[in-house]
Amino acid sequence: MCTSCYTGATYNSGSNVCSCPAGQYGLASTYACTACPANCIACADNTGVCTTCQNNLVMNATTSLCGCSTTDMLALVSGYCVPMTTPAIGYYNPGNNSALLCPASNCYTCSAYSGVCNKCNATFTLSGTSCICPAGTYKTSGGTCLKCPANCTACNDFTGVCNACVSSYTLNLPSTGYCGCAASVPAVVNNVCTAFLACPAGQFNPGNNICYSCGTNCATCDAYTGKCNACKPTFTYTAATDTCACTAS
Repeated sequence: MCTSCYTGATYNSGSNVCSCPAGQYGLASTYACTACPANCIACADNTGVCTTCQNNLVMNATTSLCGCSTTDMLALVSGYCVPMTTPAIGYYNPGNNSALLCPASNCYTCSAYSGVCNKCNATFTLSGTSCICPAGTYKTSGGTCLKCPANCTACNDFTGVCNACVSSYTLNLPSTGYCGCAASVPAVVNNVCTAFLACPAGQFNPGNNICYSCGTNCATCDAYTGKCNACKPTFTYTAATDTCACTAS
């Protein structure tokens, strides 16, 4: 004959049985009634494995937990399985017909029920399940991606200061974050820094290794800028206009 029940159990003298309340089971290690898993109204003593789910919930054969069928697109609301609602753009339904923001930053749309991002905001690109700025761009404080400075492959978020240049360029202005050609290869040909080509007299190289004629009636000019520094015979140089004109007789 039973002389003592688990804590929380009720004794039936007629059947000489101790019973835990509905939704609880007897746990020998604690000698007390313990709550069954969520949404379960009956479960086995000691193991707590659910045997009966509440309302119209179904039991998962693998986990023995009660829930709603995702195959039938059902959501758990107030203890019942009801048809899932479709959330607005930028939100997802976690399974209870509430609407939560897509969890990934800068995500435009995500899976309606898992929240996994599938499309990013404008200027961002999807990398796995995250939205990032594409290579050669940086994230601004306004939440958009902008192009890094010219010939820069990577720059710091928010400031845009360059920290890596394209091949053959040098980060020669770190304080402002710009890429340029080193002094040993100052010319740019097809966007590649290369040695400077010296031009014949009467011509100049503006930095692309193509020789151009100095100005009309100019005998010699600056090798880089083309600014005239000596006119042909009988011509006089005028600095204000950087031109050579006939010498007054």
